[in-house]
Amino acid sequence: MRAILLIICTTLLSFSVKEKDDAVLGVWKGAYGMGSNVEQTWVYLGPHNSMKFYGGYMKPENGMTGTYSLQGDTAIIFVCRNKKTSQQIKMKGNLNRTKSFVDGVWESNDDHYGSFYLQKAL
Repeated sequence: MRAILLIICTTLLSFSVKEKDDAVLGVWKGAYGMGSNVEQTWVYLGPHNSMKFYGGYMKPENGMTGTYSLQGDTAIIFVCRNKKTSQQIKMKGNLNRTKSFVDGVWESNDDHYGSFYLQKAL
């Protein structure tokens, strides 16, 4: 009986548990805008819920840092701030089943708002 219990415990403990947000880590490419004004964007989602947001081209002067959080299995929220201008952008989106595409809405603290989409690039 002990041998069977030991085998069962060893088998259960040998499986590694993958963090639920590991699937979203990496580089995402897409666009955001309002009306007919649409800009290309890159987003890097890193460990510990860190993120970097690049509007236009992936240059340091176009970047903002922030955080992201997963809400359940499909909702994701990004919050980033430009240190120079103190502009904040909050993006709320829905992930697809494979966690490779997200679309949603964004708003900034200067009363601008619109929509966005991102597709996982790497």
